[in-house]
Amino acid sequence: MASNTDIDVPAVMRHAQDEVILALWAETDEAEAAHRARAAALMREAVKVISNDPRRIYDWSPVVPSD
Repeated sequence: MASNTDIDVPAVMRHAQDEVILALWAETDEAEAAHRARAAALMREAVKVISNDPRRIYDWSPVVPSD
């Protein structure tokens, strides 16, 4: 994964959201576990970046689901 300063936190969180959705639709337990693990890793990284710079302002619009 990129260094903390290079991470687009909202995009990473959107990717994690997509991985959760893929896990819900997974055809096998192994595929579900892999998607859930990727989602968890992405969320940990995003939270770590936010924790390192809590005053930073983000554009959260990419996380909002589209209609």
